[in-house]
Amino acid sequence: MAIHASKEFADFGFSESACASRSPNPESRAPRRWTRLIEWELLVLALVTAATYGARLTALPIRGEETRRAEVATEILQTGDWIVPRQQGQPFLSRPPLGSYPIALFELLFGEGSLWAVRLPSVLATWLTTLLIYGYGRQFLSRFGALSAGFVFATMGMVLQMGRLAETDAIFTLLVSGSLLLWHWGYSCHWRQPWPWLAGYLFAALGALAKGPQAPIYFLGAAVVYLAWRRDWRQLFSWSHLAGIGLFAAVVGAWQIPFYLATDWRSVREIWMSDVGLRFEDAGWTRAAMHLLIYPIGVLISMLPWSPLLPAYLFACFRKRIGEARPWVMFLAIGLAVAFPSCWLVPGAKERYFMPLFPCLALLIGLVIQRALAADAPRAMRLGWTLYLAGVSGAILFSGLAVAGASWIDGFQMSELSQPIWFAAIYLGLALATFAALLWRGSLGSRGRGYLFVVALAAFVAMSHVGVVIGSMAKASADAAPAMAELKRKLPPHIRLVSFGLIETLFTYYYGDPIEPRHWPPTEEDLKGGADYFCFTWDRDYMPPFPFAWHEIGEIPCDRLRHDHPTKRVIVGQRLYNIAAGDLKRDELRR
Repeated sequence: MAIHASKEFADFGFSESACASRSPNPESRAPRRWTRLIEWELLVLALVTAATYGARLTALPIRGEETRRAEVATEILQTGDWIVPRQQGQPFLSRPPLGSYPIALFELLFGEGSLWAVRLPSVLATWLTTLLIYGYGRQFLSRFGALSAGFVFATMGMVLQMGRLAETDAIFTLLVSGSLLLWHWGYSCHWRQPWPWLAGYLFAALGALAKGPQAPIYFLGAAVVYLAWRRDWRQLFSWSHLAGIGLFAAVVGAWQIPFYLATDWRSVREIWMSDVGLRFEDAGWTRAAMHLLIYPIGVLISMLPWSPLLPAYLFACFRKRIGEARPWVMFLAIGLAVAFPSCWLVPGAKERYFMPLFPCLALLIGLVIQRALAADAPRAMRLGWTLYLAGVSGAILFSGLAVAGASWIDGFQMSELSQPIWFAAIYLGLALATFAALLWRGSLGSRGRGYLFVVALAAFVAMSHVGVVIGSMAKASADAAPAMAELKRKLPPHIRLVSFGLIETLFTYYYGDPIEPRHWPPTEEDLKGGADYFCFTWDRDYMPPFPFAWHEIGEIPCDRLRHDHPTKRVIVGQRLYNIAAGDLKRDELRR
């Protein structure tokens, strides 16, 4: 498929697509020096993204599901078992363990429990996804459009949040988007067979081993529907496709067979389906209806500040200008259409579950930005872009004034936005500069103005998250590290600590040493063999009497946010001898 450089592309540094260039001139096919293959836009995107996600990486204490991934990685290193994910030595059948493998490898470098080791895999995955978006985008976008798409993804609100935490979402996003974009990149650019199918199925297999069956379903569904739309039945029923399926089976089987041999069929079913089943719990009609109504809105909010540009695809004046990019737009749209029902129709699904498809949306938004800033953009598109800039500029100005007011004015009602005085001054100055840059009345189709718009907006959003959002979250977040340090000072060295039932992974993460689980509720048998020190997760609804006397040594709050009365806490106690169980009243548990 030939792609020809039009005036609107030329305005923003467009060069003919690498996959479409088939010039008969031998000189045009001569290999270029590698330094000329790297465009400066890609270098800027790589550096800014790395700085954004590397800055203040450890400012937030470990939180939420991060400790689960970290504990699986730590127990991989402690046991040498890379097949069965475990917590406190027990199989943890939530999902396959590949998402914890990079954490384990970084822990070998930084040490077990290092917050850098826990979060760097997500940062690296987000960075690689951003570069993948640029590379794929250059097949149908100008250099400016591909840069825009990369910055769009890197500065979406949800990506800024999840792309620096040790959740599975960032790695899963890289693997799912990699399966889709690499396969279509290879298919469109006529890579030698069977490489497109091998690349797609390899990433789909790794995605399945990271989070579950969504990855192969999204990939195969998008590829089949797209080839059917193209009526390319030969490619769909080819030996190359069969080779890809074989690679998928080999990669998944390399983990699945040893896992089955180490466990059983019930464990196999549970590790693939347990998380899916949780989404349907308590799924009444009211909740399901509210989810159908609210979920699309939540997804759009999670993509701010860029999602208001997506409605451009509803207008005929824009669709007519898609032009040669139509096959790519169709593939991205098909990928979104295949994946969206799996989140939209499941009542318990969260907005971040759709994040693996955000790269597709970023590329579509990048095309909107490229077309809207073209020299020959129609009046309706220019009007829409002007309204978008007005709204974004107003929000930026308000943000700068709100942070300055919260930081400089005593008693300001938005105290959670309060920052150091020096930072508030810099932030307000950046807000005013960005406000002026976005509203600068230069030539709408000029190359410089286009780059200025995108880079200024992306830089301000990144600065806002790294400086203001993370700062506010750090103030509100509970940090269990001081309480755990105080507890360890109270405990004798080298004690054998057991737990009644499995306990909060935040506690096991900070405690560091293995904790052997016992029954809940406790019995006399559970403390035989010299295990006098124990811990358990406090439950306000179920606290049975202990069959032995004991006293509390310490209490570790495990909530994500600060509370005067934590709802999640782990209590550490010591058994007392020569005292009847009923003679010692524990006033501490009256809470």
